[in-house]
Amino acid sequence: MKKHTGRAKLMLVFLMITALFVTACGSGNTNAGTNNTGNTAGESNAPNEGADVNSGEKVKLKFTFWGSPQEKKAVEDAIKAFEAKNQNVTIESIHIPGTDFLQKLNAMIAGNEAPDLSYSAAWKLKMGEEGLIYNFFDLIKEDPSIKKEDYLQYAWWNWDTDKSAGPYQASVVPSLMYNADLFKEAGVELPPTKAEEAWNWDEFVETAKKLTLDRSGKHPDDPGFDPKNIKQYGVKFSLSWSSYMPLVMSNGGDYLTEDGKEFGLAKPEATEALQRIADLINVHHVSPSPVQASSIPAPATALQSRKVAMVIDGSWNHTRLLNGLIPNFYEGKLTGRVMLNQRNINDIEPWRFGRIAGSVFQDSRSQLFTSVVEDVPSVGRTMEWHQNLSVSV
Repeated sequence: MKKHTGRAKLMLVFLMITALFVTACGSGNTNAGTNNTGNTAGESNAPNEGADVNSGEKVKLKFTFWGSPQEKKAVEDAIKAFEAKNQNVTIESIHIPGTDFLQKLNAMIAGNEAPDLSYSAAWKLKMGEEGLIYNFFDLIKEDPSIKKEDYLQYAWWNWDTDKSAGPYQASVVPSLMYNADLFKEAGVELPPTKAEEAWNWDEFVETAKKLTLDRSGKHPDDPGFDPKNIKQYGVKFSLSWSSYMPLVMSNGGDYLTEDGKEFGLAKPEATEALQRIADLINVHHVSPSPVQASSIPAPATALQSRKVAMVIDGSWNHTRLLNGLIPNFYEGKLTGRVMLNQRNINDIEPWRFGRIAGSVFQDSRSQLFTSVVEDVPSVGRTMEWHQNLSVSV
């Protein structure tokens, strides 16, 4: 690793400022691996090494990110605000679509054109092992405002015991959302809200069947039901790990076996849970396949347009509830209570609310985040999905 001089301090300042909006819902192709190019990111073009944000020396930093058009604008506006306060600093922002992000980032690294800062996902750990990014624990030694002990032990992206790509920037939990009108029309009771009254899996499947309709108005158990022409699905189940892993873990499974020596998802406890999810699509015909789901809009729109009756997806869908926009701005009827930190949001003054939670203004998949993992609202066992900035060497 290189000596962390003023340039590292500058990048760290920028990292902390942008942490407020680096929680994009697009994944940046998080399933892909990194290419071991043999090059060190930024090795051949590090003119800012040693530059200090307070020295007045001109500094130019390259920053890559993904996100919707709304997020792109929010990021660019934030960069302008940063540059206005630090007029010796210029940020070259490069927006890359999430599906192409890692491929293009690897190409930049291979061509010795790596960014100084970048959006990142789980693949950042591989980059850390390859020496392509700074060790965040080294960086925070130069910034007393960031203390490792202020974070939970598991709140770090570590590729070794003492080497980290930084703390998590967002945590989410899977949630069940539904269109109450469709329940009423089908004569089905609304989902229970108390843990002791929760559905078991068979009850959940039966409810989804009652809410699934083909274009002739038939349910999956009705004679003549056409699974190739479904008008309304009972449930749209997000197939990301943040949705299926809670079911795996509640069934006694995990990524690894308890001794850490075997692949846990291949064990009966995990495969049973995963098979049940697959059966929603292929056996019960109450949930769309990945191909069918690609034509179904985002959760809020899917529910409103009656494409689906229930959606299981991340808690980023709930920011309009938490920030009070529903029902005060967006038309709708709110029943029950919205709780944050065990307090009803109606009892929290807006200025105090802003200190607890914030919204990223992107699109219908905007999500909830806080700066510290333990402050994130959660329901049951939290399944965390995280992104943050990485700083190249």
